[in-house]
Amino acid sequence: MNPKEVAQLLKGSRRLFILTGAGTSAASQVPSLFSPALGPNKETPLALLSSVMLKSRPTKLWTYISSYRNFILRAKPNPAHVAIAQISNLMAKSGAQCHIATHSIDGLINEAMFGPTQIPSSGIETKLLKHQGLTELCGNINYMRCECSPSVVYKVPAKTGSAPHCGRCGKAMRPHVQFFDEGPSEEFYGTMSAIERALDADCMLIVGSRLGSFVPRSIVDDHLSERRLAINVNIENVGTWRKNNVVSVAAPCEVFLPEVADHLAASLLPQK
Repeated sequence: MNPKEVAQLLKGSRRLFILTGAGTSAASQVPSLFSPALGPNKETPLALLSSVMLKSRPTKLWTYISSYRNFILRAKPNPAHVAIAQISNLMAKSGAQCHIATHSIDGLINEAMFGPTQIPSSGIETKLLKHQGLTELCGNINYMRCECSPSVVYKVPAKTGSAPHCGRCGKAMRPHVQFFDEGPSEEFYGTMSAIERALDADCMLIVGSRLGSFVPRSIVDDHLSERRLAINVNIENVGTWRKNNVVSVAAPCEVFLPEVADHLAASLLPQK
């Protein structure tokens, strides 16, 4: 299926849900949390990014986070991120509902939609991080919080040679992300609200996701169980997508989606 045909499918939607994963950021040179580019570790990412590691070896946790954020600090939203933001805006202008949920924690889709988030040194309330139209299902690695005041988040320093510590209680801060040994959280990440939006969607656009974790896979499975349309754009044409109501596009999202956005704009916006 070509970009123009996908744009026509999106145009027919009144309640579009866009789900993005870490693969969306590949063109921004941001590796997966499981990539060897983050350096050798005896522990697996599942063990490193965990509440157990925070309590027992916080410096080890933050060293791992720092190696990941080194890539993010150099990265910018790529054409896929920008196109997703454009598609969302175009759908809204046409009177349709559109919600984006990402299980990537790099913050790049957030930046593409709203620009860099400004956080004062005193921190901001967690609820102020939640933007209309976007849910970061697993949080954002660029923010941190302390268990003594979990409703307030702070910006992670550019350089974290060791674990940042709370100025109030002195304990190690935690990244504002869902650890691998934690469940979904409505309070911190708005997970359940996003799931409800997905259940109500008449069309789902999935971008750069292997659906390797529970929440995104559940979102897609529930959507498909209702025989609703799903469009999967992934350079790796995942074999589990052999279903009648799934359109699979094996293409780089940073190439394919900008063309989709252009065709959607041409069909929705009045021509001069």
